[in-house]
Parts: sequence; C-alpha cells; structure tokens
Amino acid sequence: MARLAPDFLAEIQPLIEEPWSVAMLDFVFPQTRGKRPPDFATTLKFGAALNRLAAEDAAVHRLTAESPEPAEAAQRLQGSGAGSARDGGDAPIADRGRARE
Repeated sequence: MARLAPDFLAEIQPLIEEPWSVAMLDFVFPQTRGKRPPDFATTLKFGAALNRLAAEDAAVHRLTAESPEPAEAAQRLQGSGAGSARDGGDAPIADRGRARE
C-alpha cells in the first residue's frame, strides 16, 4: 500500500500530459491566472507557423493531424521532405518559411 501513491503518480503523468498541454493554451488570455511556461510565446509562434504551413501543404497537414502535439509533429516533419520543394529544401523547420520571404 505504501507504494500505491508513487506508482500511481508515475503512471498517470503520460495520461495528463496531453490534456494539460491543451489547457495551457488558456494562457493566451491575459486574465488567466497562473504562471505561464517560460517558453510560452515561442510555443505559440511555432504552433501558428506550423498551422500556416499545414494549411498550404497536404503532407504537413497529414503529419500534424496524426500528431496533435506541435513538438511531436515537428519531429515527424524533420526528414519527411514535406514542404521541401516550396519551403527551402532541407532547411530546418523553423527556417523553411523564410525561403519565401
């Protein structure tokens, strides 16, 4: 019985990670109380850029639909070649949109 709490907490973490990441989006509203993650602004910018790219590229859209977490989608995009002809070839994901600017 003494191990129940530590075992539960260790097992529950992966289950609450996704809902918590969605709940963190509430921090876009200034009236939301609580401590924002230190990289929150960067996370929002990355998510917006990834959504714009997914709207233009069917392969990117498919990968993001299969991986709702932006970080997971980015990992899957690296090396996938998605967007390569239009967005800068093998440039890192963060730099691909700059090829059109």
